[in-house]
Amino acid sequence: MNLVFTGTYYDGKSDQSYQAQVHLEPGQLRITYQNPNQSVPIAVYWQPSRIESNADAAAEITVLTYGKNATQKLEIPEPDFKNYLEKQYPPVVAEPPSEVLPVSKVPTWFWLSGIGILAAIFGFYMWGLSYLADKAAWIIPQSTDEYVGKRVYQQVLEDAQPEPELTQYVKGFLRQLKVPSTYQLQVTIIRDKNVNAFALPGGYLVVHHSILEKMQHPEELVALLGHESGHVQNRHATRALFRSLGSYLFVSYLFGDILGVSAVLVENASVLKNLEYSRHLEEDADKFGFSVLQQNHINPRGMIQLFQRLKQAEKASGNSQPSEFLSTHPPLESRMQAIQAMIKENPYPVQPPDSLQYYWLKIKQSQE
Repeated sequence: MNLVFTGTYYDGKSDQSYQAQVHLEPGQLRITYQNPNQSVPIAVYWQPSRIESNADAAAEITVLTYGKNATQKLEIPEPDFKNYLEKQYPPVVAEPPSEVLPVSKVPTWFWLSGIGILAAIFGFYMWGLSYLADKAAWIIPQSTDEYVGKRVYQQVLEDAQPEPELTQYVKGFLRQLKVPSTYQLQVTIIRDKNVNAFALPGGYLVVHHSILEKMQHPEELVALLGHESGHVQNRHATRALFRSLGSYLFVSYLFGDILGVSAVLVENASVLKNLEYSRHLEEDADKFGFSVLQQNHINPRGMIQLFQRLKQAEKASGNSQPSEFLSTHPPLESRMQAIQAMIKENPYPVQPPDSLQYYWLKIKQSQE
């Protein structure tokens, strides 16, 4: 219903009064008046909730005010106006504030549900996201793995001192071995005093000359190359990077941004040289290394001897590893015990190829 009344309007800016038409429209009160200085009528809208009535019950004139600073005023001389106003805009009854349930009365199921949700979010962040990132690292094309490995390998060589002659002999040594790998394995020897070796994605193996100097038997080098090849074949470096950069890489992969994944892997691959794999990944590489020894009929004790060299180097540097329960990286003692168990459970005849001895002698002679 749209009701119209006649009244006197004051705009609150001056003492000037205007004859006005007052419209009780749904949701708003509209005042229309004519300013002598303007040719077009002026319309003013009042919100019912902000209108204050100063009408006396016995008075015939209803006075309404609106606003705080420049208060507008409206005088309606019609006796029935007030009744129509209250019917059109009934006063809003304030609802009582909702009672806040005391903490002591909150149901137990509410707290348990909240704790369960928080635990699920935390668990997904800690383990679920890492698990999905690990799976995504397996799904990326091998060509991406090789591309990342090549770029990182180039970065490594920029800051390293390659040993060309020693590298050629170790490459010849590696060619004599049967290594079940889908990658084209490439080995490089660099001059570095740290007794170490590491694998890069895509088939790149980097060996420090100092670890070769510690070796006394060719089967130790077979064990080392087999172990690092295991890291390559099982994509341990890529998986470790995916886990550490989990959320970003996983989301990028979901949206098909393979180039973005590659760029992030290359940018963060500097950690690969000092990467410590988890217990599970390191044990996988040891098993792969043992299988290489077995397939080539080479003495499996070469891996035990390799670990003994590493342990001696640790003692010499004063860098003893923490106990097995305090580290995710399995200590050498545990790894030696695992290999001894493999040797006992999987006996095989030892008959290494004669060509290995040739390259082994070349490697040792070049170090003299």
